Amino acid sequence: MVQGHSVYMTQSTYCSVPVIVGTQIMSMTTVSSTARTISVTRNGVPLNSGDAYVYGETLVASLSSTSGEYLIQVTGGATVTGGGCSNTRYANAATSFVLPTTGSASMAIVAAWTTAQTTPVSISSTFTLVAPQPTAEPTLSPTLMPNITPYPTYTATIPPSFAPTTTAVVPTTDDTTNSDSNASGLSSLTSSSKTGIGFMMAVTILGAIVGTGYLGAMYRLAHPDTRYISDKTFTITRIANVIVLICAIFTIMMASMWTKDSNSDYNYLGKPSWNNNLFAWHPILMVCGFFVSQLSAIASWGLLKEHLYAKLLHVFCQLAGLSTMIAGLWAVWKYKIDMKYFNYTTIHSWIGITTIAVYVFTFFWGSFMAILTRFYPDSILRKAFDLKDGHKTLGTLALMMTTMSILTGVMDQLPVGSCFPNLPAGVTYEQDAGQYYSQLPGSCKIAYGMAVFVFIATLISFIGIAFRGDSFGFLKGKHEKSLTQPGDDSSSSLSSLSAPAVSMIKNPQHRGGDEENN
Repeated sequence: MVQGHSVYMTQSTYCSVPVIVGTQIMSMTTVSSTARTISVTRNGVPLNSGDAYVYGETLVASLSSTSGEYLIQVTGGATVTGGGCSNTRYANAATSFVLPTTGSASMAIVAAWTTAQTTPVSISSTFTLVAPQPTAEPTLSPTLMPNITPYPTYTATIPPSFAPTTTAVVPTTDDTTNSDSNASGLSSLTSSSKTGIGFMMAVTILGAIVGTGYLGAMYRLAHPDTRYISDKTFTITRIANVIVLICAIFTIMMASMWTKDSNSDYNYLGKPSWNNNLFAWHPILMVCGFFVSQLSAIASWGLLKEHLYAKLLHVFCQLAGLSTMIAGLWAVWKYKIDMKYFNYTTIHSWIGITTIAVYVFTFFWGSFMAILTRFYPDSILRKAFDLKDGHKTLGTLALMMTTMSILTGVMDQLPVGSCFPNLPAGVTYEQDAGQYYSQLPGSCKIAYGMAVFVFIATLISFIGIAFRGDSFGFLKGKHEKSLTQPGDDSSSSLSSLSAPAVSMIKNPQHRGGDEENN
């Protein structure tokens, strides 16, 4: 119930977790407490526990203290306005709920709260409302009626007390406030929060660009004339990309293990379902689809020497990545709309949106470049600009930012306080708790393990790109670019090269994974 745990308890994945004493909520024990009490009001007038409710009326439940994270749950058939878990729970705000129009069930309102990540979750006493009692029908006793002279016929009228009435349910202040806050979205952020998020985005993009350029510059300084790589270097590149694909396989396996359903470990994603667990599709599609497709697309040039096969595999992987990216983005967008959650309030969301923008731009850049190559080979754009090298540089940047998005996403999904071991009585966090590391929740081990494989796969992919020697084209000099012009066999170009370089130009098989003819 700390750092967003109360909100998690309103999501479909955690609806099966009961709010009762004795269970575990987010790996924390629960205890009964009278430190806070629940109050229920009808049009501003407080009710007592045990009072009868009126069919169809709207009441408001609140907690006596609102510090920290807290959750209010109403069971028995009432409907919580804008709540989660089939409209039975609401987090961190007074709760408006509508009573049923029929039935004899009693309503039970209970609250859970905590103020620190090391303290147990407190459960309040239950506030009960009973169903209205049916009105007793009067009994009639037989009596002797005297002889009555008939009166003239008259028209009967319905007494006012039996005339039908209609009661309008007026939304409470809490309803209006909650609706407005959900509709405000990004505008609800303070100016300092927006400034901080913008600064982090700028630093992230700048760091990715500088890191990419630095990696290419270091290789270019060490290998100034390796536009065409040798078979030995290509073998190293192929080994690196094989390791990348192995890490990708382990990433998929661990992501699949993370989708386990569990009633005791609430950091599992749960089984993905388009109807009942839409959010779980977002990390699965983005990691197993979008990320792995990018790795495979880049690895195609380092695994296959035959240009046609490498290009076909590259295009197929990029189409798969674009498809899974769209599906994963729609899943999280639809989920937040349904749950009335804010969008774009974390560094993960901002890095993710920026990553998608870079990837889509790179995708259409490559498509435009392929159209020019196929239909307009002598276009002035192809002669004036090195489109292919720009495409590869942006693709590398997109992979780097995708990795950053995944790592920050894992951190968001496993909030602070949810990945602590359950220490025995008498053992504190100030003591040596390393021996209890094995007791960490299984979901944390799997999610963090997946993140490690994502990072390793990206790092080795960059090593393979650098050894391939034909990326980061913006760092090449005029001399190297002259080698890429088709049909350029001038003696002036060849005379300035070393004998091995001339041999590599005259023997195309030594070009390794170069995809120049794209």
